[in-house]
Amino acid sequence: PLAMTSTDAIAGVLVELQLQRQPRDYLDRRNDYINRVTAEDVDRVIKKWFNPDGLTISMVGKPDNMTPTETHEQVHQ
Repeated sequence: PLAMTSTDAIAGVLVELQLQRQPRDYLDRRNDYINRVTAEDVDRVIKKWFNPDGLTISMVGKPDNMTPTETHEQVHQ
């Protein structure tokens, strides 16, 4: 919605949706598509496209029970 604040912006969004071959009702159904994504879907895609040992995770703030020296294995035990 924030991208559609003028006629030019709306036209740009609609052209982009056409270029991506999205259906006409994409904007009406977008939230449903996003809400259907499960944790299992995310895990499956991460395992397919990313090497977890090569990832670096950055956190902003001070999460409870975490220190900068914890590893993936320590966090997921």
